[in-house]
Amino acid sequence: MVFSESIGFPPSFLSAPSPSPTGDIMDIVIYTTRKVLKHKKGGDGYQFYYWFLLHAPKRFHVNDKVYFAIEKQVVGYFICDEFNPGEKETICWNKDTWKDIIPIPTNPFRGFRYKWW
Repeated sequence: MVFSESIGFPPSFLSAPSPSPTGDIMDIVIYTTRKVLKHKKGGDGYQFYYWFLLHAPKRFHVNDKVYFAIEKQVVGYFICDEFNPGEKETICWNKDTWKDIIPIPTNPFRGFRYKWW
């Protein structure tokens, strides 16, 4: 079941997100396939999506960017709306926050990496 199929949305989706508690921006990068990214960008018509991370980033916060890489390139990002370490819906975002970027070369990897550029 995808996040948007669950009953209701957490209150944080309905209010303005709070700034990072430390003021630090610790964006992350997730490597996936083109098909999965298309789904996460709203390919099935839902508004909100999530990503599960078994080991959540310790320096990541709401409002940080979740970059996605496919086919050896980082291609864009979403803004994190909700961060729930240890839960299935670890990182949640609104599909309308997607921004394309000039592709950045990368090698495939598992899990996540902190932004390196």
